[in-house]
Amino acid sequence: MYFEKEISGWKSWGGVFQDKEAFTPLAMAILTEAGFPSLPLENLSPGTNAVFRSGNVVIKIYVPMESGLDTRPDWLNEQAVMERAARLEVPSPKLLAAGEKQDKYLFRWIIMEFCPGQEAGKALPEMSVPQRTAFARRVRELLNRLNQPADIIPRDLKQQAMENDRFDCLHPQLVSELKARAQSLDLSDSVLVHGDCTGENLLMEDGQPILIDFADCCLAPAWYELPAAVFELFHCDRDAVEAFRGGEDRDVFLRKLLDGLCIHDFGGNILHDFFEREGIAADEISSVRTLEALLRNRLYGREAQT
Repeated sequence: MYFEKEISGWKSWGGVFQDKEAFTPLAMAILTEAGFPSLPLENLSPGTNAVFRSGNVVIKIYVPMESGLDTRPDWLNEQAVMERAARLEVPSPKLLAAGEKQDKYLFRWIIMEFCPGQEAGKALPEMSVPQRTAFARRVRELLNRLNQPADIIPRDLKQQAMENDRFDCLHPQLVSELKARAQSLDLSDSVLVHGDCTGENLLMEDGQPILIDFADCCLAPAWYELPAAVFELFHCDRDAVEAFRGGEDRDVFLRKLLDGLCIHDFGGNILHDFFEREGIAADEISSVRTLEALLRNRLYGREAQT
C-alpha cells in the first residue's frame, strides 16, 4: 500500500491533499509505472485535487470517492479538454499520460508537462498599465479561441445553481434573486469554457498567458468565464477589465457578468471574497439591483451610474 492516510469525507481530504510526504510513495509508483523519472515532489498552488511538480512534469491525483465527491467526470473532461486545447493551439500544458491506480483507494491521475512562468495573479500588480491591458487583451483572445462547441460531459447548470450552497454566505434575499435569475437564463448557446480563469490558473511567460488546470471546464455560454476573470484574475482593475471587455457595450458586459455569477459553481465564493476585499459586509448587499450598482461603480466609475 502506497497511500496510508485515512480519507472519510471532505474535511479529511482537505487535511492531506497538499501533503507531499503522504503522496510521495503513491506518486512515485504512478510515475514509475507510466515511464517517468521518480523525482522528488514539489508543492504547487493548492486547488481541489492533489497537484505536485516532479522534475519537468506535473502529476495531478484526483479526489477519491471516499471524500464524498465523484471526480470521474472531471478526470474525463480534463483529459478531453487538454487534448482539445492543444488542437486549438491554446497555450497550455501538454497531457502526457492518464490512468487509475487502485491502492487503499481508487486514485485517478493525469501527468502533464510542467509549464514555467509566473502566476498571473502575482505578476499583474507589478505590471504597468500598458502591460496589464496588453495581457488582458491576450487573455480575451485565448478564451475566444477556447470557447468553441465541444463534445464533453454536460452539467445541468440551472440545477447546479439551485442546489449551490456556496451562495449561503450571502444575504438570503440576494441569493433568492440570483437563483431566480439563473432559472430565467438562456443557456442554449453553450461552448467549452475553462470556468476557473483565476490568477492561479493563468501563468505568464514573457507577457503571454498560459492556461492551466482544466478540471472545472464545462459547457456553458462564453460569459460563464467572466466572474473568475473579472474578480479573481483582474481583481476588478478598471484598466484590465476595460481591455478584457474589448468593444462590447458596458451594459451588455455587466449583464453577462451578473448572469455568470448566477450560474457559476463558485459564484457565491467569488462574491464573498470580492465583498471582503472591498470592505463590505456580506449581508450588506441584499439585492441584484444593489449589486449591479456596486459593480457598475467599481468597474466603470461614478460617471457611469444611471
